[in-house]
Amino acid sequence: MTFTVRLLSPDISQEITACNHVMLPAVNGDISILTGHSRLVTILKTGVFLEKTEKGWAPTIILGGFAEMHNDVLIVLVLDIEKNFTGFNLGRRKQRC
Repeated sequence: MTFTVRLLSPDISQEITACNHVMLPAVNGDISILTGHSRLVTILKTGVFLEKTEKGWAPTIILGGFAEMHNDVLIVLVLDIEKNFTGFNLGRRKQRC
């Protein structure tokens, strides 16, 4: 089962994906989101936003923002996004999932 993720920033109007699992860099620690998660609103810090789709994990660097989960729709509002980067190792983060 999947849920919808809407990633929004001033530069990207809307990027919609269907995910199985998301890891958010919240100010009080990482938050793991799965299908059926309870309603949630949180503040995000600069960090790595991870989406797990059928193709595997997709990392995105985000520069702070807010996230809201409700009715299997996760809306993530951020200041900036960086998707095209190299040298990122998912090994340590994937072990926690």
